[in-house]
Amino acid sequence: MPNDFSVVQRTLWEEGLIDRPYWVRVPDHINYFSLEGLDNLMTEAGFTRYRAGCDYPIDFDLFNERTNYVKHPEVKASHRARLKIENMLHRISIPKTADLYEKMAEMGLGRNITGYYVKRTGKAGES
Repeated sequence: MPNDFSVVQRTLWEEGLIDRPYWVRVPDHINYFSLEGLDNLMTEAGFTRYRAGCDYPIDFDLFNERTNYVKHPEVKASHRARLKIENMLHRISIPKTADLYEKMAEMGLGRNITGYYVKRTGKAGES
């Protein structure tokens, strides 16, 4: 799911580093979730989070005027840099990269967040 209205996006907006909430896409996106919101929804449906992860936090590039692709749509270097960084991380260790992305998801980072849930069985709180 898109990680919209994230701490990164709010910080970019509050510090004037973006000129609009670029993630708002009506009517394409009418619901916005954080990991906490997804956890609440899934708990209500009888599931418990097993694991979560995010993708590369490309929105970090918006903190730099030279790579701010929202203010300057002609900037195309962010995607290529992301690929190089992710390939480097995977060469170091795929499991450690997955752990890194899990921790970043827990911090509310990443452009997208993925949650993995298991159906609870038995008494409340048991999986």
